[in-house]
Amino acid sequence: MTGKATADVQAVEAEVIEYAGLAKAPEPAVIYTLPTAKITNLEAVEKYVEAVEGFFADVKIDVTDAEQVKQLSKMRADINKVADVINKKRIAMDKEVKASIAEADGALNGLRDRVKAVYDATGKQIAEAEELRLEGRVKLLEREYEAQAPDLMELIPLSAFTSREIKLLQKSWTGKTACDRLGDMVAKVVAERKTLEGLEFAVEADRVYCRTLDAAAALAENARLVKEREDREAHAAKAADLAAKVSARAEPAPSVLDAAMERAEGAVKAASAPEPKEAVFEWEMKIRATKPQAMKIKDYVKEIGAVGLSLKGVLSDG
Repeated sequence: MTGKATADVQAVEAEVIEYAGLAKAPEPAVIYTLPTAKITNLEAVEKYVEAVEGFFADVKIDVTDAEQVKQLSKMRADINKVADVINKKRIAMDKEVKASIAEADGALNGLRDRVKAVYDATGKQIAEAEELRLEGRVKLLEREYEAQAPDLMELIPLSAFTSREIKLLQKSWTGKTACDRLGDMVAKVVAERKTLEGLEFAVEADRVYCRTLDAAAALAENARLVKEREDREAHAAKAADLAAKVSARAEPAPSVLDAAMERAEGAVKAASAPEPKEAVFEWEMKIRATKPQAMKIKDYVKEIGAVGLSLKGVLSDG
């Protein structure tokens, strides 16, 4: 199409250019002679191959005999040479055949590419038209969505609906059909979101639903989170039980030192009871303990203010 403006009429008129020849494009008239290949000694070569097959069909060697293995390897090398000769002749034949059509093949490829270039260039305009159509459809659906559920738009974008139903944006549906379908989807969304409100993890399930518009996916997310919570609580209970058992096993039995400390503490309490200042006694205490334990007792006596403690240790045999 081309545009043509006149001096009297400012509007642009559309002029249709009919190109009848486009629908009747001439096919390239290619004249070629199909190659004919014939193996003049095919019978002799075939008999040789049959003989090789027959001979080696019965060949059995002792694989533990190095000399037999060596002889068979040499024979196999000779067989492979024969196969190479046959293959090289085939490759040479193919090469000559392809070379004979190279010029015509190149010319046809060049013509094809020139036409394809025109096709690709016009496709850019088609793509631009499709982009404009798509923009128009999106705006139409946005207006329809806003008219039906303006508050819902902040939570669920239009793209969630178009991803769920791709025909909303396609040319196969008219604008009216797309708007009607969108209205049905919005109503369904409102109803399905209501059913999610009583779930234990309603917020998380609703978040999945608003992204996918898939009630099954939302319910699956709630079930996953419930299972995760149950597993977490079960693990916490087992961990607490284990800690209690370990703590119970680690509880030290009353030791000799503990008993000695209790006696010393009792003596100190007795000494600190209200009595006349002049009533000071000399105390004697005998214990069996390690040196660190004895030093702890000494430090404790000093801490409470008693004086005169003398430690003298004698090695015990048990």
